[in-house]
Amino acid sequence: MKLRSRLLVLGALALSACVIKPPPMRPLLPASPPVRPAVSVAFDKEGNRLLAGTFSQTIKLGDKSLESAGGSDAFVAKFDKAGKLLWAQRFGGKDDEAITGLSVDREGNVIVGGKAQGEVDVGGQAVKPQLRGSQQRALFVAKLDASGKGLWTREIGVGNDSAVVDVAVTPEGKIAAGVGLVGLLTVQGKPIVSLGESISIGELTGEGQQGPTTMLFAAPMPACGHSPCTMGPPLNGYCDWCVGLICSRDPFCCNTNWDAQCVSQIATICGQRCDCNVCNAGQPINAYACACTGNICGADPFCCQHGWDGACVAAVPSRCGISCQ
Repeated sequence: MKLRSRLLVLGALALSACVIKPPPMRPLLPASPPVRPAVSVAFDKEGNRLLAGTFSQTIKLGDKSLESAGGSDAFVAKFDKAGKLLWAQRFGGKDDEAITGLSVDREGNVIVGGKAQGEVDVGGQAVKPQLRGSQQRALFVAKLDASGKGLWTREIGVGNDSAVVDVAVTPEGKIAAGVGLVGLLTVQGKPIVSLGESISIGELTGEGQQGPTTMLFAAPMPACGHSPCTMGPPLNGYCDWCVGLICSRDPFCCNTNWDAQCVSQIATICGQRCDCNVCNAGQPINAYACACTGNICGADPFCCQHGWDGACVAAVPSRCGISCQ
């Protein structure tokens, strides 16, 4: 009996050693994340309350409802001290717009900062930016009077959807505009920063004349442990802007494993390609897709962040030694 008991114990130990652990289970993700309302708050010297932000579909402000004309729109609203709505305005068209910063000057004028995928029209003051691709966003500052009438709108730079523009009024009455984003930032056609996280600050006069922009902080991106276009161990969310965007929606990819679903999200979430077909213009190609894309995007980040356009294709022979004839 003792021998049989020992054999049974040994058999159980052998079976437990041969148990195959299933791969970690992935959480189910929504098809696309909803646009969450984002609100900035300010007060004027009379104690009136101002709200500004972003919404999708419908938002109710006091007794007034606003409906978006596109994916997401921006709004500004003013309430008195008792909470009664004085006025509310919606800004936006068929593309995405957002207000991310709000301030009030001594005269009660309202200053807002934000981003737009296309034409920026705040209070009847429109700016039509020249964007190189649909992934870019025009960064803007606008000024309205105390009754909500638009005074001016200025494009202060071009970034991407990660950008946040905040505003403040200086003691001298000038407008300080801070920009935080991950990726390429250009101001007046010149790149300020191309990779990693950055914070920059610029200044405008009360009439909207733009001054110089200074980069206050920049954090370079570490190298990815392997190409995001291939499966492998989890990646550092700071190694590539697309990796960070994917992991913000699907933490499994940076915490557990970079699996086939993570690779597929390079296209569905970031709008990038992994085919490395560098001689064909189209969607942006991930910088880690091949050596050639890394060389080109190191000099022109637009190609991997926004679109692989004619300028990117034209750079292939000189930077990669590949003929596209």
